[in-house]
Amino acid sequence: FQRALELDPEYAPALQNLDLLDQAPVLAIQFDNEAGALDARVATMPVVTTETINSQISNFEDAFVQRPDDTETAVILIDLHLKALRLNDAQDVLTIALANNPGDIRILVHSARIAHELGNLIRARDTYRNVLDVAPDNIDALLGLSQVFRDMGKTHDAIDPANRAATLSPTAHTLL
Repeated sequence: FQRALELDPEYAPALQNLDLLDQAPVLAIQFDNEAGALDARVATMPVVTTETINSQISNFEDAFVQRPDDTETAVILIDLHLKALRLNDAQDVLTIALANNPGDIRILVHSARIAHELGNLIRARDTYRNVLDVAPDNIDALLGLSQVFRDMGKTHDAIDPANRAATLSPTAHTLL
């Protein structure tokens, strides 16, 4: 819908659908590994509107322009762009963040996420593996790698990283 609005800002079906999406609850899935079994629970999170995300993006873009070496601002801004489905904007921020903080694990995890979102599964897989070489307990990298394997059709390979993530954080992690 975002792309439709970029092409035609007055496109009524896209506006209506975005309004509906803004009103829908966001779901988070949590897993519990008690007694050795994964038990999915769905929790409702507060509704986030497109207007709210755009406002936050604007604020963080201003901060990022002033301090492009601030990793925390870069991570938040990339997350916001991903929520808004602005993959190219997320990629632009990532490029600057990688240049300023090439070894930061959070930036590398976001690099893998963006590669995954853009459909570059091999690059995403390799980046997640590189992160796990340095930080073997990084839950985001483990879950991301598991999802990449599933998307590659390698379900068997997806099991180990998912199990490892569940072992490390049995009650509190959210799937990417």
